[in-house]
Amino acid sequence: MVSKIAHQHLAIKDIGFDLVHVRLYSTHITEHRLYLCAHGRAVTSEKLVGRIPNLTRHIHDSDNAEFVYAAYVTSSSLDEAVNSDRTAFNLPEEGSGLPIFQVTLGEIRGSVLDACKSFLAPYTAPIAERKRARIEEFVQRDGAMYRPILERLQPAIEGIDPEADDDEIDRHLYQGYHELQIKVRDEGHKLLQSDAPSDADLVQFEERFSRYFEEISEVNRADLARYVCHRKAIIEFLRKELTLQGDGKYRREERVHGIISPRGRTSNEVLFEDHNLWLVDERLVFHAFLASDKPIKQLGILQNTSTKEPDIVVFDRALALSEDRDLPFSSITVIEFKKPQRDDYSEKENPFTQVAKYIDEIRDGKARTSDGRPMPIPTNLPFYCYIICDMTPTLKGWARFFELEQTPDNLGFFGYKRGFNAYFEVISYSKLVADAEKRNKAFFQKLGLPRHIP
Repeated sequence: MVSKIAHQHLAIKDIGFDLVHVRLYSTHITEHRLYLCAHGRAVTSEKLVGRIPNLTRHIHDSDNAEFVYAAYVTSSSLDEAVNSDRTAFNLPEEGSGLPIFQVTLGEIRGSVLDACKSFLAPYTAPIAERKRARIEEFVQRDGAMYRPILERLQPAIEGIDPEADDDEIDRHLYQGYHELQIKVRDEGHKLLQSDAPSDADLVQFEERFSRYFEEISEVNRADLARYVCHRKAIIEFLRKELTLQGDGKYRREERVHGIISPRGRTSNEVLFEDHNLWLVDERLVFHAFLASDKPIKQLGILQNTSTKEPDIVVFDRALALSEDRDLPFSSITVIEFKKPQRDDYSEKENPFTQVAKYIDEIRDGKARTSDGRPMPIPTNLPFYCYIICDMTPTLKGWARFFELEQTPDNLGFFGYKRGFNAYFEVISYSKLVADAEKRNKAFFQKLGLPRHIP
């Protein structure tokens, strides 16, 4: 067995330790390890892969010769602390422990690992460069949200295995992103709670504030990038769900419904990220209340006995300057879905009649104010009604009978029905996807996202 040895002396809390770096060539040993020794014998050992950034199982020197690394630590302090069986050390892992111990195993290990990291740096540097290129390629291809903050994720990047796959890279970067969010939030709280600086401290305080705003701006850009990537993924998923499936059939409307808003739930149960109402209308993203597949009588924002169940009903936020300031909403949106490519409807399933009945039954009830008092729903309260379907002959005929105008792209219908004080819009599934893509196209291009995700 051929080996090359280097010696290093460490002082940890004024206690001397000797560290021997050994490079083993042509050896049966296959793991890089750290050994803590006493009286000339190894007592404990631990693997170094995963403890030292960019250290992989296969590592090469400047002559491209592969070696295994071993680090041996000796000290009179370890000689005194070894137990009688020479299998462990009577030293606390962390904290002050017993007063007689001046140093802990954690402190020894931390200092030794730092020394090992420095010694191995010339050999791990090429691995780090390849890993960095691999991470940048992932960010360019699939991780646009990390681009604004990549330089601030160095601790997370160090912890990534050089041989990690895309999922593991994404997991480490996301964890680093989350930790950066917490760090920035805590720094903001400290700045807001700090006393006004004196004249002598003003320059330092302004520099601290400047660093904070630079950091939070980058985090906010990452948040925006993450949300834009989410939108792209949802559009592509919806596009695939609307294609003819392997069994020769199209998905039921419930599938599309669930993508836009989880079924059987209200906005009190659904996180902001879990609904995708922006696919229908950006205005719906911020609302007062939403219910999906819930009977009208179960909507807490209303006092009503109707058992009818709109697919989705959205109550818009109340306007500050509205005459009915107690009314908890300023408009109501009703969304109804029909199965893609279906054309075998009965008159009872006419979506225009269904939605009109929803409007009448909601108006027949009352609204509940924030303090629970019932109040009449004004007759001039506007309704916005969306029917999401494919433009089959039957639905086109019903839309014209309902006196709606065809859109210029022939993919939908629209019109205002004075008797209901309601705006109606019929959106084909093709138009739903195409319009969502157009509205977000500039953001997708800015992030360099592919036109279609395979």
